[in-house]
Amino acid sequence: MTENSSSSLWDVGRSQDSFRSQRRASHDALLIPAAPEHLGHALLVRDLLQAVGEDIPLTLYVAQARRLDDDPHVQQVVVAPSTVRGLVDASAVISRWPHTLARPVLLVVRDAPLPPPPTVVRHTHALAERVEWTLEIPYLPGLRMVYEPAEALRGRGRNVARARRTLTRIRQILCTATYLAAHSPRPESVPSLVLDTPSSPLTSA
Repeated sequence: MTENSSSSLWDVGRSQDSFRSQRRASHDALLIPAAPEHLGHALLVRDLLQAVGEDIPLTLYVAQARRLDDDPHVQQVVVAPSTVRGLVDASAVISRWPHTLARPVLLVVRDAPLPPPPTVVRHTHALAERVEWTLEIPYLPGLRMVYEPAEALRGRGRNVARARRTLTRIRQILCTATYLAAHSPRPESVPSLVLDTPSSPLTSA
């Protein structure tokens, strides 16, 4: 089950207990904007992933502040746009990641139809060994023409169908990651065979 926007937006600095009290199952993830100005990207990620794969159990919360939940069994997802500033901000968060927490997932939001700049790709590859997954939200031109992000996924074109498949795969990966984080006694140890899924475009050579 997913949450609506009013109940899945938390200021983690003040409401960690509230976040934990809302956790109903093992498939809850906390989206962390890489910087305050990236909050909109985190909200976009939540809305797009809630619009696909309804049969895949996953509840997404968004942190208003760039502060981490200290529960080692919560899967946290660092969200940044595919810009140099976005990846530098993500690097700053991930480089200080406490070893007592489950390794984060890096979720990069494509901000243009063109491939990411080489500097962005280098930053992304440099972070690969520090995160559990590197995933990419595809660029959706239709977002410019709709009020609710989910509306951009209701078209019939090949690009829309491809975007839905990509988002569904991301939702499935996050579902698996949240389950492993919730049940692993040692967050640093994650069986690689469980995560045998095709890599995201940014992780391709």
